[in-house]
Amino acid sequence: IKVWNAETGEQARTISTYTKQVTSLSFIGLTDEFVSCSGDKRVFRHKAANGGTVREFKGCPDYVYSSATTLDGSIVAAGGEDGVLRIWNGADAKEIVTFPPGS
Repeated sequence: IKVWNAETGEQARTISTYTKQVTSLSFIGLTDEFVSCSGDKRVFRHKAANGGTVREFKGCPDYVYSSATTLDGSIVAAGGEDGVLRIWNGADAKEIVTFPPGS
């Protein structure tokens, strides 16, 4: 993930958390934090300002295609190759519920 300075147009930093392509990224409201996911089965919350990892959301056994969050970051959702939609608490990364295919 490359972070750019919007004022200068220069690259500010690279966040190298993932080993495969990033498939989705969404900012949390108007903050500098975002949720992203990748083909390496991982979902993270990062800070764009310093590139730091805030937390990892675990439980995806396969390629993750998409992730999303509420405006306040209290809920994080992701879905992938296994067809399951996973919902986590954004504050502590504990899984709240899963929705298997067809549910």
